[in-house]
Amino acid sequence: MSWTQKLRNPFIQQYAIEIVFPLLGYFFFDWDILIIGVYYLIDHLCSQILYFRRAHWVNVKGQQSAGIQLLLLSVFTFTVFFFAELIGFNYLIIETQKMTQTEVLDGFYDFAISELWLLFPLVLFVYHLKDQFTFYARRQYLKLNYKPYLFWEAVSGLIILLLFALGGFLWLKFSLPNAVIIFVFIGLKIGFDLTLKKVIAKKSVKK
Repeated sequence: MSWTQKLRNPFIQQYAIEIVFPLLGYFFFDWDILIIGVYYLIDHLCSQILYFRRAHWVNVKGQQSAGIQLLLLSVFTFTVFFFAELIGFNYLIIETQKMTQTEVLDGFYDFAISELWLLFPLVLFVYHLKDQFTFYARRQYLKLNYKPYLFWEAVSGLIILLLFALGGFLWLKFSLPNAVIIFVFIGLKIGFDLTLKKVIAKKSVKK
């Protein structure tokens, strides 16, 4: 398979967005650890937005008629987890980068105005494109159980939050350099995606 064909693979495109962009930003475009962290939080948010759309299709197109309440509960659960991540990340940046709250907010605003306005729809589009090829075209919504699909996604979110808390603790405890933190995070993300996430995903498949 040629490199051109590989680049058309939605999984390759997704990982390029998730991994290559932040590394290029840090080592070549002067992105600091604050920008890298905001980028991954935005990536996480985009991923969940598209997940909720998939879950809706599992319920409606799969004719499981479980109602909207469970989906709203799932959205609420993610919102709680996401705000916990935001608060934790804000605290870590202040403590490890010796920044004030005003400096953190100013750094976020500058990134949002200069680059985030373009990156957010780009990341959202890449996730959408992957879903079109791997979920909707393959009619995966007919193969999943709605309630387990929501439940195990919440479990996945909790695991991510716990890993984030563990990583933050180690960052503070050992004063790890920013570059090391980035590579550790990428390694944990890839490991999670290739192991636990796949195991969790199988639990939602109809038997």
